[in-house]
Amino acid sequence: MLLFGARISDERCSLWRTDGNLDGTVKVRDLEPLSLTAADGQAFFIIPVEREGWTLWRTDGTAEGTKQLRLWTSPPENFLVVGSQLYFTAREDGYELWTSDGTITGTKQISRFAAAQPFVSPSGGSTAIVIKEAEGSACFLANEGTGGRELWCSDGTEGGTRQVTQLAPDNPFVALSTWGVQRIGGRLLFPANDGLTGHRLWTSDGRPGSTAPLSGCPGGCPVLDPNMPLVRADAKVFFVALGQGHTDPDEPPTTDLWVTDGTGIGTRRVGDLCGSCRVDRMYPFLGKLYFTGGHYRYDLWASDGTPEGTRRLLATDDRSEDVLPHPPIPLGSRALLTVWSSDPGPGVWLSDGTPAGTEELLLLGRNGRGSNPSLLTPTRTGVRFLASSDTSLSHIWESHGTETTTEALEIELYPDTLIAFGDLTLMLPSGAESLWRTDGSAEGTYLLMDEGTELGRPVVLGDRVLFTSQRYAESEASLWVTDGFTAGTRKIATLPRSWLILPGKDSALIVTADGLWSTNGTAEGTRKLPLPDGFEYSEGGVAQLGSVLFFRGTSPGDWERLWRSDGTPGGTGSLAGDVLRQQASFATHAGALYIVASTTSKQVGLFRSDGTDAGTTLLVTAPMTWLWELRPMQFTSAGSLLFFVLDDGRGRELWRTDGTSAGTFLVRDIVSGTGSSEPHNLVAVGDRLYFVAVDLASGNELWESDGTLHGTRLVQDIRPGAISSDPEDLVLGGERLFFSADDGVHGRELWSYSPGAASCASTTTTLCLGGRFRVEADWHVSEAASGRGQAVSLTPDTGHFWFFDQANVEVILKVLDGQGVNGHLWVFYGALSNVQYTLTVTDTQTGASRRYFNPSGRLGSVADTTAFGPLGATVAGLDTASPAPSPVNILMTTRKTRATANCAPSSTRLCVNDGRFAIEARWKDFQGHSGAGQSVQLTGGETGYFWFFDEANVEVVIKVLDGRALNGRFWVFYGALSNVEYSLTVTDTVTGVVKEYTNPSGNLASLADTDAF
Repeated sequence: MLLFGARISDERCSLWRTDGNLDGTVKVRDLEPLSLTAADGQAFFIIPVEREGWTLWRTDGTAEGTKQLRLWTSPPENFLVVGSQLYFTAREDGYELWTSDGTITGTKQISRFAAAQPFVSPSGGSTAIVIKEAEGSACFLANEGTGGRELWCSDGTEGGTRQVTQLAPDNPFVALSTWGVQRIGGRLLFPANDGLTGHRLWTSDGRPGSTAPLSGCPGGCPVLDPNMPLVRADAKVFFVALGQGHTDPDEPPTTDLWVTDGTGIGTRRVGDLCGSCRVDRMYPFLGKLYFTGGHYRYDLWASDGTPEGTRRLLATDDRSEDVLPHPPIPLGSRALLTVWSSDPGPGVWLSDGTPAGTEELLLLGRNGRGSNPSLLTPTRTGVRFLASSDTSLSHIWESHGTETTTEALEIELYPDTLIAFGDLTLMLPSGAESLWRTDGSAEGTYLLMDEGTELGRPVVLGDRVLFTSQRYAESEASLWVTDGFTAGTRKIATLPRSWLILPGKDSALIVTADGLWSTNGTAEGTRKLPLPDGFEYSEGGVAQLGSVLFFRGTSPGDWERLWRSDGTPGGTGSLAGDVLRQQASFATHAGALYIVASTTSKQVGLFRSDGTDAGTTLLVTAPMTWLWELRPMQFTSAGSLLFFVLDDGRGRELWRTDGTSAGTFLVRDIVSGTGSSEPHNLVAVGDRLYFVAVDLASGNELWESDGTLHGTRLVQDIRPGAISSDPEDLVLGGERLFFSADDGVHGRELWSYSPGAASCASTTTTLCLGGRFRVEADWHVSEAASGRGQAVSLTPDTGHFWFFDQANVEVILKVLDGQGVNGHLWVFYGALSNVQYTLTVTDTQTGASRRYFNPSGRLGSVADTTAFGPLGATVAGLDTASPAPSPVNILMTTRKTRATANCAPSSTRLCVNDGRFAIEARWKDFQGHSGAGQSVQLTGGETGYFWFFDEANVEVVIKVLDGRALNGRFWVFYGALSNVEYSLTVTDTVTGVVKEYTNPSGNLASLADTDAF
């Protein structure tokens, strides 16, 4: 049973319970629970009572079992459950420790301290009240009034609440709130400092006279690191001690891992992990300790408390101690570990506490830190942006949409702002005291203006750019215009101190200290608007309809309204209708003004207007549950439609309008129900809209819409599964859409997309299978050695990748249509390589993606028969985890035959390695039919494949490599795309040795035999 607080519609928050089923979810009482705390079949919570105080309640999940226990004038705090008892602190006559068993009589005070603030140290140290459970007791720090803070423990009774320590310093437990207390071997074990020997381990049986520092350790008991916890794992406690021989005061002290059974003789250093290094982040799990440690980096380790049982599970290249940020999660007898590191990359790992039993399940972001593109700024044919390569500095780059047309510019400038202006890019370096321009070349990059003043952000107004220049604390500002050349950069006006320029279509609004000005970019066209005295501009931007500017503002004694001005007194005023007060967002589209405004206290509406009160009509209304929903609606014109974002009770989703009520509607409820997909980064490309939105299956990814339900779709799940690639900075450069995203393999990088182009096309690094499925491979050996797999098509639905040598096939993959069997499209792959790689398969019709990760050392074949279903990519288990490879269950036999000294190739026989090895295959299907495999030779004379039933359907690929330089043997590798019964017979024609590999029916496996011949 689970208890929780919930609010239904306009009701108050109430206490509810659930058994995990809809029918078992019911309201318990109309009570608003605070601090719900579970305790052995019951729960405790607090309810504030107006003008009276705070009450403690208990519940067993039923209305009749929900009862008030006691009232205090201030809220109880610091809840801790030990067994069926609740411990907490409360103020009555003083601030004391209380307990409750869930009854009125069993709710009682169990401490009586003389100190006014018993839980605060005399030296003003931090409050540490109830610390933790110690085997049936609640242990806490308190000052009983005559000395300093000491450790106390309680069994829930006043007589059983006893002081455990009696140490001299005022605050001997400065780090105890993080250390905790452990009980082992019938005694308490805790850290303390008696002021003489530093932080040491102390023990006690609960009586002051029995409390003493741990002694009798072989070689001496160590001094503890005061910042690290005691961690219990079964019958042993791990702790961290300061390392020996530390002499450099500028370096942090090294630390060692120790273990104890609670006795001196049973206390020992675990072992020399890495030559006296730092130990950090310790978590117990099934009798072992998982921790991070290292000298200049933090690796992942596990220990059973013995030197031989302490092993490094994962080497990282990360200097942050936060490699293991969360405790292990149980998954059967193994631990699920969240690992956050730069190399091998963040991910979720499964471990049994041994190096061989530690493997990655979930790819969160491998290898690439990414170049982190930012400030994406379009040109006529591409985009310029900031990005870092192999240094931490961000340089200016340019891209025209392909890898070969993306390069760093030879510009030694590190701007904070980039402004698109035709083929030029304007740049403001850090400090914004100079303005530069570039056309992408070194000679076309030069300084436009440097007056030693603070420059406002430039804005583009047609074929000119406006910006302000002002000196700190001066009352005036200069308005400047530039055409991108030195001769065309000039001052056009002096204005009162300016804060903001807001561009319209061919005029701009300037917000100054004494009101609003408008300008068309010329001196004679710059003038102050005739607004009432005391008028205040309100944030919301500007829209232009013809020669009229629209903006938000407030005049004295009136509501905030939408105002209009053509620059003349007669053409300046507010739209007077009360319906447009509290308007929130507005834009122009196709010769009309569109406004989102509140219609009543509970309604928000979209209006179309010609700029007059009489010409303003309501198109659609939606409930306004929160006032803050009157926020920018991201109006974006695409063709004849105006897109925007609105919440009509179904969450914030994408809407469109053609200017009529019938043509104004929700385009698609991407997150059904009341959830929101939060469309953002709206960009028009012709008559289509591109945007970023969240859905439950794909996370935050790139979408497109033509304004219809079926034309609104996911473009691509760039980071497969529910983890987001988070596309940012969408801009249109030329005919391509550019943005940054993190695909989970390369880090955050620049991406481009060509709307309307074929989304599935074979390239040197991409397979296009079935004319629909785009397949890419990425391999990784180290931070310095990684890359894209090179693609080779074999049949319409099958292809392979090579990584290092085109003669050396590494992995083969096919996509089959299994919809007639289970409604899904299937993905099969077989490996001839055990390096680390990822395979990303994207359905270009739906945008859904599936990613398969192979860790280093694994050689696996995978059959994913639920890869792509009716709702897109199916994700089994963890979001981006590959299905587990089938267990290797191959029967290998060796025999001798007559040497022939050559191999004669045929339709059923492969000849590899200059004809030395002959390979044949026999198969038997599930119905008992059998036959010979048909052979196809592949690259380099070392590799080939067999098909069994259809020449377009590859079943198994095999290669024989000459590994004699390494171990004196020839190696056999094969990868299967079939789970029927088959045998592969490999014959060395020189020696007559025959090796046969038999795959049983239902088994799908790859194999590496490095001792074959």
